[in-house]
Amino acid sequence: MQETPYLSGFTAGELSPWLSTRFDLQAYRRGAQRIENFLVQPYGGLLRRSGTECVEILPPTIGTAARLIPFVYSESDALMLLIYPGSMHVYRNGVRVLKNSEVYAPKMPWSTVEMVESLRAVQVNDVVYMTCPQLEPFKLMRYADDNWKCETLVLEPYPRETYVAQEAGLQVLMQPGGRHAQLQMYRAAGSAELLLNK
Repeated sequence: MQETPYLSGFTAGELSPWLSTRFDLQAYRRGAQRIENFLVQPYGGLLRRSGTECVEILPPTIGTAARLIPFVYSESDALMLLIYPGSMHVYRNGVRVLKNSEVYAPKMPWSTVEMVESLRAVQVNDVVYMTCPQLEPFKLMRYADDNWKCETLVLEPYPRETYVAQEAGLQVLMQPGGRHAQLQMYRAAGSAELLLNK
């Protein structure tokens, strides 16, 4: 009779098909070929993925061209943005945000179904940077749950990591034969001033 091994931990998560024959690795004994509808816990167990909840049925005016974009500032400050052509709704804890007892639905630049479907969003703090092929990049800024502002993203001068990087540069000089290289750091004020030569 064949013995079935007892698996008590899945800390390696889902394993790549490349590891399917690597039974000599610890990850082989702590992983699974496929984990569906479960979350791997850091201590090894599995937790059933929670489902979704119908919070509201969309009005017919919105149609089917709507997308949900999560907005998570912190564990205690999380919103859901319902994006649809021409506007958006904001939800907190499953309830639509109101402004002066009316639904808060600010005007937004995405006006067609194609724009909504092709929107790409990345959140950094209270700002959501968004792009779509039909529009210039723009940023959606939250000032309060019922106060959002959308404006075109200006990239002049283009973003850099620090101002020091704008004033200095590195140059690699290869020596003849290609075996040795020389690294030079210079400051970009007028002519290149040599700061480091190694």
